[in-house]
Amino acid sequence: MLAMPSVLDLVTGRLALPRNRSGLIGTERVLASVRVVLALSSLLLLWLDPSQAFPYEFAQAFLLIYFAHSLGLLVGLNLRSDISARFALSVHAADILWPAAISLFGSGASSPFFLYFIFALLAAALRWGMRETALTTVAVIGTMALDAIARSRTALSEIVGQTSATNFIMRSIYVVIFSFLIGYISESEKRRAAEYPPRCASKPDSKEQCRR
Repeated sequence: MLAMPSVLDLVTGRLALPRNRSGLIGTERVLASVRVVLALSSLLLLWLDPSQAFPYEFAQAFLLIYFAHSLGLLVGLNLRSDISARFALSVHAADILWPAAISLFGSGASSPFFLYFIFALLAAALRWGMRETALTTVAVIGTMALDAIARSRTALSEIVGQTSATNFIMRSIYVVIFSFLIGYISESEKRRAAEYPPRCASKPDSKEQCRR
């Protein structure tokens, strides 16, 4: 019987960074493609209704730089045959910091860059597992808290407006829910793949016997 993920996976390193670099760069290429699509969708939103989505020029400038960053990563990853675990970690950190910086000068709680935080959770689940997804959740909520503090306790409040406590709490709850669901599904799939007998993959006629 297939063992299912548990809360203990949050404190173990069983599913750490991928062991082979070919699998690591394959995952990064997929994430890079999704990242470019997200950036393009935000550019489209900027073109359709800039005052609603990104009312401040700082946000628009950050978005254009982010698109260049995403496109550069996609091209660079397709030109390379392998990457290091440290590179993947640095890209992941950028996936958390970019939407935080853009949302700060965007439309706050209704900023479309909240979706990019969910992308960071998905990226953590694909790269690693439940523990890293949980740590990413803490980082995301931390950046949203800093955003809320900057909007309410600094001079930025007069420029970009304030974020209500209710909006912050609701967004944090959404992040936690998505984190659990995404991390659990990813962990289940990785565990299933790890426990699937290798000989079954190479002998199609024996798959039925392997399932037994």
